[in-house]
Amino acid sequence: MSLTWKPVAQGIESMNRTDIRFRGVYFCLALLLVSVPIGCGTASSGSLETGSEVQLLEDRGEFLKIQTRDGRVGYVAAGLLKHRNTASDADADHSHAVVREAVLWDVIPEQTPPPPPPRVRAEIDREQLTLNALFIGEETGKEVIAPGNVHYFVVDEETGERCWRSIECTHPDCPGEKKNGRPYYVFFLVAEKPNEEEPPIECDACGRFRDTERETPQQKTEWSRYVRPYELPETLRRRAELDDERRRFVDELRSEYGR
Repeated sequence: MSLTWKPVAQGIESMNRTDIRFRGVYFCLALLLVSVPIGCGTASSGSLETGSEVQLLEDRGEFLKIQTRDGRVGYVAAGLLKHRNTASDADADHSHAVVREAVLWDVIPEQTPPPPPPRVRAEIDREQLTLNALFIGEETGKEVIAPGNVHYFVVDEETGERCWRSIECTHPDCPGEKKNGRPYYVFFLVAEKPNEEEPPIECDACGRFRDTERETPQQKTEWSRYVRPYELPETLRRRAELDDERRRFVDELRSEYGR
């Protein structure tokens, strides 16, 4: 059986060139404002471009301490970093990449800075489609992180094995082993015939104390409700931020056009 799970892109509103230029100028002005000391002495050491590769040094919750390729060390909002693709970039000399323009702070701001201005809907949707997911190797059990916009699996370049999309079981009595500090049992299923109709996804660990031969269809459905795609903490956080950015984009449109 397989797991096909990827966000569905929604309608994309178009914007004219003037709107786009205005947003670019707005963001540049914002960077200039945050580059000078504010109230409690917090300052930034510049900005990071989309796609900039950085090395994570320390996780400080809402902010991450990083080092850039040119040697700068500072803090960036946690939601603006994305873990590199470890299935294809296992030997890369960076751990994360910047998902959109970001401020690099000298120290953690004492007051939470406002979010950057919303991008156009198309850019928000594109990022959401490629949020990271966890994949597990079918032979070694190796865990890799890669963009989640694939149907079934990714191939790990280091081992050459297929790595399948991870699933978690949230049943309170699930006997599956919980690893790496995760609250639930995380596992994977191999799709031998991915193009055929598939039965509901079930937890292999919970099958140890189930009598599947005697279960009613209603009981099987109830069990399946405990199984869902596993989402990385960084993906859960970033998805919420993208939802907020999309809402702010729509609010701006309504304000601009009086809707």
